[in-house]
Amino acid sequence: MSKDNNDKKTENLGKIRRVVKRLADTQDGKEFINYLMRLCGFGKSSLVINPTTLEINTVSSVYNEARETIYHEIRNLIDDKKVLAEIEYMQVKEENDET
Repeated sequence: MSKDNNDKKTENLGKIRRVVKRLADTQDGKEFINYLMRLCGFGKSSLVINPTTLEINTVSSVYNEARETIYHEIRNLIDDKKVLAEIEYMQVKEENDET
C-alpha cells in the first residue's frame, strides 16, 4: 500500500471521527447511535443454540459477532467517554422503563 493511500485513509478516518463527534454531541445523534448499538446486539450474547438439538449454531453465532463488531467500530470513533456512557446508559434506562 502506498503512502498516498495511507494518507487518504487517515484523512478519511479523521473526517468520519469529526462527523461522529458532531452527531454524538446532539440528543438526536445520541439516540441514533443508541439505536445502532441495540440493532448491532451490543452487550447481548452472540451465542445461538438450537432449541431442539441444544447444539451451538456456529453460523448464526459468527453472524451475531460480526454484527456487534460494527458497533465496536463506531464506538471507537467516540473519544469522549462521558458521551459514550450517556449513549450506552440509554439502553439500560429504556430496559428499566419497560419493566
